[in-house]
Amino acid sequence: MAYNRTTHLDWHERSPLWLACSQDEGECWEDLIEIAPGPGNKCQPAMCRGEDGLLHVVYMHRHTAVEHVIVEVKE
Repeated sequence: MAYNRTTHLDWHERSPLWLACSQDEGECWEDLIEIAPGPGNKCQPAMCRGEDGLLHVVYMHRHTAVEHVIVEVKE
């Protein structure tokens, strides 16, 4: 999952953006990596795994730019 790990209540400050993984169908989650540090609004993440096994994460940055991060996933 990609999510905003923040304590800010202001939706203009949705950062940092983290990747997390669950090994038990969502009962517990483990943070894996911060993919977009704060400050700023990093929102609306979408992910897909490429044929090469890499995880592609796309998200909006301040509602003005689209960012693309590629992460190597190890099983």
